Amino acid sequence: MTFRSAGKTDVGLVRKENQDNFLVLPAQMAYAVADGMGGHAGGRQASTITIDVLQQELASLDSLDQVRVEKALALANTRILEEAKEKMLEGMGTTLVLAFYHDSRWLVIHVGDSRAYVVNQKGIYPLTKDHSLVGELLAQGSITPEEAKVHPHRNVLTRALGGHEYVQPEWSQVAAEEAEYLLLCTDGLYNMVEEERMYTLITAADLTLEEKVALLIEAAKERGGLDNITALLIAEEAEQ
Repeated sequence: MTFRSAGKTDVGLVRKENQDNFLVLPAQMAYAVADGMGGHAGGRQASTITIDVLQQELASLDSLDQVRVEKALALANTRILEEAKEKMLEGMGTTLVLAFYHDSRWLVIHVGDSRAYVVNQKGIYPLTKDHSLVGELLAQGSITPEEAKVHPHRNVLTRALGGHEYVQPEWSQVAAEEAEYLLLCTDGLYNMVEEERMYTLITAADLTLEEKVALLIEAAKERGGLDNITALLIAEEAEQ
């Protein structure tokens, strides 16, 4: 099984700097998106460190598994903490969502509120649960999805790389046959664009993956572009 992908990141219309990053490792069938946080330089450095570490640790492997990926995340977390201490960048950290194909499944690991969405003929749904204050309240049933969208503390994360000495990632999975598309994205996309609109753009006929990603980014900007925006779309390679 082989896959094609398209990714794009954009600073948006409000922020002065893009602190998002993404990674594509075609040989390993692995893909990742990171959203930095923690001040002007800290967020950019945290997401860059994470993507660089993943590139260095995973790109040379013939295949990936959960142990290897978690070791790479732990190393990225250590490097962020070291950089924060050395450069005195308190609060420096990043979200991460990473997906890789293994044994007819997509395995997804995430920390923070960057998301993985499954898109198929039935619709679109998030495969990940946000590691945020609002995400926890939503999981507890304390607030409704509508209240979550406008909650004043919706950007407060409860987990992130660089947040603590030990990483607390969460795993999820989906059978590859159930995911016509897999979308990895930052909150700059899903906070701006409704899931129905994302679904319409992703499943549009006669558009390339690159065109679909570009339209997702533009849709977020049309609705304000309040944050950095990153979208990485993956689909099975069509047989020739």
